[in-house]
Amino acid sequence: MNLILLTLGQPLLIIEQEQKEAYLTALRFYGKERSTEMIEVFCLETAIRRMKKEIEEKKVNTNII
Repeated sequence: MNLILLTLGQPLLIIEQEQKEAYLTALRFYGKERSTEMIEVFCLETAIRRMKKEIEEKKVNTNII
């Protein structure tokens, strides 16, 4: 998936260990239903979670309250 994102000039998606099962479930859903809805939601939620984490890290590193 990251190769596709990279080719499209999009940020890479980092799937953390605790998200692995949800990712695999979304892939299985696509394989069974041929619907991208579940994987799209997973990717958006993962990207948002990552951005929030990076914002919090930036606040800590720059002493912003």
